[in-house]
Amino acid sequence: MDSKHKSSTVDFEYKHKYEELWLLSEQVCKLEDPKSRMSEILATFHAACQDHLGIFDIQARRLGRLTTFEPLVPHRTCKISPPLWSKPVEVRKKYKFNCRTSPPNSVSCRYPCVACGHELDSELTSRGVYAKCRKCRRQMHLECQKVLLLASRFTCHSIREPLEKPGVKCLPIEVIPPKPLRDSERCIVCGESCVGLGSAVVVCTEQNCNYQTHKRCVETLADINGEQFVASEYVCNHINYYLKPSEVVEYCLGNSEICKQVKLMVSRRGQIDHRDYSGKRKRYENPDIVCEKCGQLVGLNETDHALRYCSAIYLGPPIPTSDYEYTESKYKRIRRCALYDYPP
Repeated sequence: MDSKHKSSTVDFEYKHKYEELWLLSEQVCKLEDPKSRMSEILATFHAACQDHLGIFDIQARRLGRLTTFEPLVPHRTCKISPPLWSKPVEVRKKYKFNCRTSPPNSVSCRYPCVACGHELDSELTSRGVYAKCRKCRRQMHLECQKVLLLASRFTCHSIREPLEKPGVKCLPIEVIPPKPLRDSERCIVCGESCVGLGSAVVVCTEQNCNYQTHKRCVETLADINGEQFVASEYVCNHINYYLKPSEVVEYCLGNSEICKQVKLMVSRRGQIDHRDYSGKRKRYENPDIVCEKCGQLVGLNETDHALRYCSAIYLGPPIPTSDYEYTESKYKRIRRCALYDYPP
């Protein structure tokens, strides 16, 4: 009897562990500020889940000076970092469907279902057995209607996801974003990748500096400044302007008028001021750190390495649980860990 009672208690605690974390995060935020926003509660819940799963982001703690483990040491000589022309967007696009959208092209037929795209029975369509859109009059399988939880007189705008077959949902695909390049692997002038280019890349000659630059970018910048480029004397601090990749190509292949336009655009953009860099973009002598679980180097720009890119933690498809209502957050991977319990 006691063993059964103990097992039921363990199951109860295991089932509601994220509920307790959510309530604790909400209480902490309300004590600090009774008018705290939902974003602050979600951030606290994010940290609580990381603490519970043992996957705290080491680089974020180093930048916040929350740990004494290998503190960041500012670089004494080299101060210039690669540009950030565009931020990577990892938000998954929502499925947009309306009366003008064609159904999924799974099977080409005369009377396709607006939800799954498979063929409808011509006799049943004439009888009006299927569910119809009240605007465009297109029809849908009754099985698809039950899966999508739609009324008999629905609208195409209410279809939120495509179906693989009549009454069968498409399985969600867990997309692992590509691992971002470290700053030392990007060109300081244009910000593009320098990996695997060999002799087309120039390395800084300063000690304890492994930052790289495209040779064509440095030569273009030297020509704009009216100087002569010498590879043996190249230093990161010689870079005074950022150039976009398209501007480098136009300057190298264009005529004198195009070159004047590029010079005008660069001068309007202004020179680089490293004092405006944020803590993540500043130069350090020890920016990278080795992951204890997968053994790979982790850069400062690789936030949430354990949740996104660590090959030792990713265990394939998850096992669903009933903790969905307590984990509505904007954090993609931490929500995945909270929604699903990974096998041991």
